[in-house]
Amino acid sequence: MDHQTFAQLLGNYGEFVGAIAVVATLIFVGIQVRQSRLAMSESNRLARLASLDESRRGFSAWRCMLATDSAISSLWRAGLAGDDLDEDQRFRFSELLQEQQFLLNTAYDRYVQYDMSDRANMMARALAVRSEQNPSIPKPIWLPGTEEFRDEVERQRRLYRDTQDQ
Repeated sequence: MDHQTFAQLLGNYGEFVGAIAVVATLIFVGIQVRQSRLAMSESNRLARLASLDESRRGFSAWRCMLATDSAISSLWRAGLAGDDLDEDQRFRFSELLQEQQFLLNTAYDRYVQYDMSDRANMMARALAVRSEQNPSIPKPIWLPGTEEFRDEVERQRRLYRDTQDQ
């Protein structure tokens, strides 16, 4: 075998090994991209669960406060029943209402963000029904950025009225 034939043979082997290396690299990169996509998907799922869990903890703390503090529980029941409250009691009751509205609004926003519209509508319905069943309680104070929630509460309020009229 002469020198030129040998060089050509080595060149052919080099091309072959290079082609195998390119294919192996593409396979490796494909596996890495797939694993990265799966890891990102799992990370998003865990962040979503943590966010929803945070909402649940807020509701749980709010309910626990009502259940364990008899003064707050009595004030809450008296306010919902439309009993006469002194100025300090009205203020505290109003703050409780605002806290509940804040929790409902936060949960609504999270459910909308995660495309869970049935749960989001439950949050709006809770506030709508509460205000329809207890006309003596103050109406919600809407904060900037809550327009979507406010509109859904109003829609749920109309639906509730329609079902009560039948």
